[in-house]
Amino acid sequence: MITNLQKLDEELSIREQIARAVFQSTFSENSLVKYGPHIGSEFTPSRLFGGQMIAQSHSAFRQLYPNDEMNSLSFKFLAPGSCDKPISYSVERLGSLARVGVIQDKKMIAICTIKIRQSVDEFSIIGVKQPIVPDPETMDKDQQFFKELGAGREIDLNRILDAVLFEIYKVEMNDQRMRLWTRIHPKIKKFVNPEDRIDVCLMYTDFFTFQVCSEHLSKFNLSLAGGTSLSHNVYLHMRSEDIDVYEYHLFEVTFVAFSWNRALLRCVLYKRTLEPIMSVHQECFIQPKVAKIPAKL
Repeated sequence: MITNLQKLDEELSIREQIARAVFQSTFSENSLVKYGPHIGSEFTPSRLFGGQMIAQSHSAFRQLYPNDEMNSLSFKFLAPGSCDKPISYSVERLGSLARVGVIQDKKMIAICTIKIRQSVDEFSIIGVKQPIVPDPETMDKDQQFFKELGAGREIDLNRILDAVLFEIYKVEMNDQRMRLWTRIHPKIKKFVNPEDRIDVCLMYTDFFTFQVCSEHLSKFNLSLAGGTSLSHNVYLHMRSEDIDVYEYHLFEVTFVAFSWNRALLRCVLYKRTLEPIMSVHQECFIQPKVAKIPAKL
């Protein structure tokens, strides 16, 4: 999840170091600067986690314009980010829009466009049925979920268990849909403020989304060699003040379609009471490969 572990404060755990770096802010003019350590992707620790960039782009916007709230957000990934270099988020206001440029090593690696809500009740309408799911307290703990994902990769598994910012409780996992109960890990609550609620929700919406692609490819004797998000379009369905950042949230990812190198996913994040908070349409680049077939005896 992070590099340069020798630089960490010995008084804080790896998880706490990451949380402090993710949620604390340093401003320079109209730019939010993040020095790290940054979050790596699930099993590619050197590549920056896209959900962090999405969340911090919104964080830069809301801190510069505290009286405005987003109605929707469009995020385009332009190049992979590094976990060991500073990131700056440059905000430009364009009437009812705000544009955030994500810059690392003097290069634009992503761009975010935020549509600002014009009225109190201006929310996107979502046509979903309320899911029927067990309570999170009855679900498998995150260790069991990560063991299923990281079979045979103990180094990756141990890194994730030490550094992940969320608790995970698996509800459903198949080739069409994934459902997880998730919440902020209790050990990092002191680094997360109520004002971070939308940022945290945005981070959830890019978490383990590729697992559904991997499950779907397995039906065709294919496996997922790699992948990356291309675009992330988010629609908000309730007021931010109605969201409890420390409560459980249900995260649902549905597989929509794929061609050889493209996959379309639909995600919905729900409150503990199963009201939809936000929905996402995500386009991914995927690299399938032929799965190994056991040799016949």
